[in-house]
Amino acid sequence: THIELHCVTVTDPATGFFETVEIGQKTAGMIANWLELHWLTRHPWPAEITMDKGKEFAGEVSETLKNEHDINRKIFTSCKPQANSMTDMICSAQIKDGRDLDSFLGFKGVFAACRKTMNSAVHTTARATPTQSVFGRDAMLNASFQADWQFIKERKQQLIIQNNKHENAKCKPHTHNAGDVVAVKAGAGRKHDSNPCLNPMRITQANAVS
Repeated sequence: THIELHCVTVTDPATGFFETVEIGQKTAGMIANWLELHWLTRHPWPAEITMDKGKEFAGEVSETLKNEHDINRKIFTSCKPQANSMTDMICSAQIKDGRDLDSFLGFKGVFAACRKTMNSAVHTTARATPTQSVFGRDAMLNASFQADWQFIKERKQQLIIQNNKHENAKCKPHTHNAGDVVAVKAGAGRKHDSNPCLNPMRITQANAVS
C-alpha cells in the first residue's frame, strides 16, 4: 500500500532532544506555522536553525525566523542522511494497510513512538539521553540526572576533530594551476534529477597559499 506522508522533524544539537509532527502539505507556509506552534512556543529560541536546501524551508520560513524571532537560517552544505533517520523507524513499524495504521491511532501514534525512542536513547557524545539532558531526570525511572556540560563540550570537539581527520584522509593533495579544467558543483537551486556539476570551467589564475 502506497502512503504519502509529510512531516517535519527538529533536533536540538546541544541535547539531542527530538520533536516531529505530521503536516498536510510540504510548503514553506505550513512549516513556518509548525515551527512557531510546536517548537518556538515551547522551547527557548536558538540563535540559528540549520535546514537542508529544500524550497519548503525558504520564503516564509526564512522570513518568519529572521523578522519575527531574529533567528538565522543556516543551510546544509552537503547531504546529511543522518538527518532522515526517522524514516527507518517509520518503516520498521511494519504498517501494511489501513488496519495496521489504525492500531497506531494513525501516524500520530507512530510519531509518538519515534519521539519516545529518540529521546530515550543514550547519545554517545553526551553519554545521556536527550530527556535526561533537558529535564534533569530519566524518562521512565524516578532518577535525577546532572549533565556535565563541560565534558559534553570537550567530547563533541574531540569527535569533530576525529571526523574531520577521517574525511580529510579520503582527499588527495592537489595543486591547481592556471589552465586546469575543473567541475564546479551546482548551487542550491539545482533540481534533484539534473547534473550536480556545472559545465567544466578553466582556471585563469591560481594564487599561492602560504
